[in-house]
Amino acid sequence: MKRSWLEDRIVVLYAEQLRRKPDEVRSELMLRGPEWQCDSLTNLEVLLELEAEFGFEAPHDIVTATALRSVKGLARHVMDCLASKTKARGA
Repeated sequence: MKRSWLEDRIVVLYAEQLRRKPDEVRSELMLRGPEWQCDSLTNLEVLLELEAEFGFEAPHDIVTATALRSVKGLARHVMDCLASKTKARGA
């Protein structure tokens, strides 16, 4: 999975939480800086959906909390969690 695809998926889920159109939300997020800063509580709901969709659990720690501050940060963190899950399965 490419990180850009995951970023798009996060924007769609984020927009669903806000009951808005993804294109509108993406435009607003892009104006908030290169990381696409967003509401961390809404992004927590997005993370829970991603966990269910991809079958992983993000650790309940400061790294995850920090990742919830932006779309791009969450995408990187989810990719790391998925990579760890794959590595653990192979061990």
